[in-house]
Amino acid sequence: MKPGAPRAPRGFTLAELLVGLAVGSLVLTAALWAVGTHLALQRRQQLALQLDQELRAAAELMTRGLRRAGFWWGADSTLPAPNPYAAWSVSAGPDAGSAMVRMAHAHPQRAEDDARTRDEEQGFRVRAGVLETQLGEGNWQALTDPRLLRVTRLDLAPRLERTCPAGLVVRSLDITLQAQAVADASVRRQWSSTVRLRNDIVGAACPVAAEP
Repeated sequence: MKPGAPRAPRGFTLAELLVGLAVGSLVLTAALWAVGTHLALQRRQQLALQLDQELRAAAELMTRGLRRAGFWWGADSTLPAPNPYAAWSVSAGPDAGSAMVRMAHAHPQRAEDDARTRDEEQGFRVRAGVLETQLGEGNWQALTDPRLLRVTRLDLAPRLERTCPAGLVVRSLDITLQAQAVADASVRRQWSSTVRLRNDIVGAACPVAAEP
């Protein structure tokens, strides 16, 4: 080689090439892991948001239905008479599949006949992981989409408060509703509330105070 002549570029050795490939693989693996983690987190957040919306919408419908329990067109009548829609029942079973609340209210588009008929029966229950509402005896309809969520728990705890001397029974229901996403069972949400039934039971017996 003549003095001052440019030197030819030195090629990579096999060891250097292997080291470069290893470093590149690590960088690519880390990048793919970061992207995968971000996508998984984003998917979980979307599922959680969707689960929240579905559960809150179903809970709102349940709350509205319970607050109508015992509604009676004859409540403002001057003649004292028992409310034919006052009776209700709560089954607080050990799991979601056995919990149920049943009640009734007067038909909103029919004249009052002072009789509790089959089409005035209402209620809520969980069946096969789906929260259902009863719109007339035997007519159960889904409130939650089984393709999106599965209801795993329904707790119902009734509370009765007798007010004297008014002779009223104030009814409330403590509700806990839990659900999980069908696409990812680790995504879970819970809704809890106390719903006060607006139509109190009238004519409850009050204890007689003992005379001094």
